[in-house]
Amino acid sequence: MKYQIYSAIFIFTFASAVMAEKQQTTFITEAAYLQSQSEWQFTLDTRFQQLHQPNVSKTAYSFAVEYGITENLQIELGTERATTFDNIDEQETEHEWDLEFAYNLVEQSGYRPHLSVSAGFSRDENTHYSAALLMSYELHHRHFIHANIGFEHCKNTVDSHENSTILALTYAFKLQEDITLLTEYTQEHPANDKANVSFYSQTSIGLIYELENDLVLGFAYGVFDPKDDLNSELTVKVSYEF
Repeated sequence: MKYQIYSAIFIFTFASAVMAEKQQTTFITEAAYLQSQSEWQFTLDTRFQQLHQPNVSKTAYSFAVEYGITENLQIELGTERATTFDNIDEQETEHEWDLEFAYNLVEQSGYRPHLSVSAGFSRDENTHYSAALLMSYELHHRHFIHANIGFEHCKNTVDSHENSTILALTYAFKLQEDITLLTEYTQEHPANDKANVSFYSQTSIGLIYELENDLVLGFAYGVFDPKDDLNSELTVKVSYEF
């Protein structure tokens, strides 16, 4: 009996090290898997958001380009345009762009997860600096988890500063080889909020469909913590890798 248990542990560990798959596409959490050297990925997101105020909605379009500089180093450049509507009339438009670098630390081996780190900055009406530890792990065939622990520093236009800690977790299950179901959760805690009364959270469920020509389609529905201005969000994602 003891021999059978040791044999099962050895087989599971060996299979995880040799046969570990990768599940890359998410909506909230950032997967630890990066682009290979000279590999490109283009991603277009469209988000339809409903705010708490009656008849107020928001539509956001974002576009990101990822490129593998080496087998372990990736660069990402993105931009977003978001417009708020009140009774169908346009009220406000916001623009944001960001630059991020990510580096592979270790790949999955046995019980050790795939780990990467990222660092970057973004600019809208404020300037944001961020850094994060990214983790991805194939639990079993077709079962994956992703987790992020991040830190963000925001400097606004009146020279005040705000720091936040971000936690995110995703569970992904491949219904078929080309269809993946995801459930995701994230929280953002301002560093000066000792009582945790103003934290931001989001829960999302999504579906990913991978086509044969490296085109990926995704749909997700998310709800937000009542303390935030947003109430719910529908996301449509398209990405292409080559």
